[in-house]
Amino acid sequence: MSLELLKIEELPAPGEQTGVFTKVAIKTGKDENGVDFKHLVSGVELDTTDSAGKKFQLEKTYNLNFARGLTAFRNDYTDWSGRKLTDYELAKFDAEKLMNGKPVKLVIRHRKEGKKSVAVIDRFIRTPQASA
Repeated sequence: MSLELLKIEELPAPGEQTGVFTKVAIKTGKDENGVDFKHLVSGVELDTTDSAGKKFQLEKTYNLNFARGLTAFRNDYTDWSGRKLTDYELAKFDAEKLMNGKPVKLVIRHRKEGKKSVAVIDRFIRTPQASA
C-alpha cells in the first residue's frame, strides 16, 4: 500500500515540446487591486501526457495594457509562424482563423511560484505547418 506523504504536481518536461493552440482569446476584468486589465491568452494543449494519460494544458499571457505585451505577442507570433504581423493585421487579428487548432512547437521551462514549481511557455519555435 502506498502512502501519499507529499503531493507533487506533475509538470511537462522542460525543453522543446509540441502541441496545438487550443484557444487564443482576450480576457478583461479587474485585478485584485481593482485595476482594469486586458490580456491576450494563448492556450496550448501539449502532445505530452501526465501519468493518467491526460494532455498537459499551458497558457501564455500577454498584458495588453502595456505596449510591450503586444510587442511580445507579435514577436512570438513571428517566431512561430515565420511571418511578422503588420499593424493592420494586428488591428483585425482573427485568432480563430490564424492560430486556434494549429500545431505549435515551443520551449517549456520550470520556475518557482511561491513554494511550488510550475511549467511556463518560454518561447515559440518556427512551426512549418503553421501556415499562418
